[in-house]
Amino acid sequence: MEEGTPDKEEKARHLKAIYMAKFERFYVTVHPKGLSGDIPGKCSNFNYGSRMAIKYLKEDRSYGLDENTELMVTTGDCDTIFGERYFDALEEDYLKLTPEQRSITVWQSPLFYCINIDKSPFFVRNVGLLRSFFMMGYLIPWNINTMSVFSLTLKLYEDGEYTHPGYQMDDIIALIRWMCVTGKRCVVRPIPVATLSGPTSGKNYFDEFYEWARQIRSWTIGAAEVFHYFAIKSKKLPFFVSLTWASRFIFYYGFLLCIASCYGIITPFVTVAMLKVGHHPAHGIVIKDEWTFNWIMLGCLGLQYVCHNASKKDGLLKTGGPNAVHPITDKNPDRFDV
Repeated sequence: MEEGTPDKEEKARHLKAIYMAKFERFYVTVHPKGLSGDIPGKCSNFNYGSRMAIKYLKEDRSYGLDENTELMVTTGDCDTIFGERYFDALEEDYLKLTPEQRSITVWQSPLFYCINIDKSPFFVRNVGLLRSFFMMGYLIPWNINTMSVFSLTLKLYEDGEYTHPGYQMDDIIALIRWMCVTGKRCVVRPIPVATLSGPTSGKNYFDEFYEWARQIRSWTIGAAEVFHYFAIKSKKLPFFVSLTWASRFIFYYGFLLCIASCYGIITPFVTVAMLKVGHHPAHGIVIKDEWTFNWIMLGCLGLQYVCHNASKKDGLLKTGGPNAVHPITDKNPDRFDV
């Protein structure tokens, strides 16, 4: 928790009462304000909490931290619901690798923003689905960055100097920071277990849109500051590793997320303009004129939003009978029959 967290002492006692008996060691840290180089956010909180936890374990002689060599660190959000076999799958993949490979590997499970999804507006659900698809299709296989919930060896975490307290997004910056600090190419490996997270939440459409916009602003700032960090520190990486990561990062965040979405809106007009510039007719056998073409394309775009909005009550959730599943009350993360 942070120093400014309301009722932090009571919350700490409550957490200890619930979880102290469930873990071999359980610590609650309070991140003080005004530390040199810190800015508010999860990145600095995670950095401080991790350093303090490792300090406590090293001081605890009965734990024997220095005697253990197979040590892992896993981070998550407060609304994270791990798959039942998450740590089994992590252990299985860990044992497949050599000690050298383990020291440069970060394990990432696909995140699905499904908690309370039946009550979310269409634009929140759309973004949540796209984030899951893009994570499995780009972020993990292309080794671009981690997201929210991931695991790594304590050796890599310490060698990479934890997370940078002067940046905002701990997950986006984590991989490239550890690469730049260690001077090695780190790899993101998938854990084939779904992890559930909550999308933005608000009392009404206006609150949802406001929270959604705030989160997009946070992602934009996070992506920009990560590229700034890379531009300054990239000389510590091998040239080919640096070039490959920069190309993938720019393509994903610059072209796929930013330019592609804008192009999807203006594509009818751009297509017609390009045909005219190339001295090709802006009409065909089926579509007789550009005016019809433009309205068909814009109509398809609008139809997507209408369909997604209407699907809010489409009955995809089983809410009755013995196999009923509700995204709030059903906390079994291995049941995806919704």
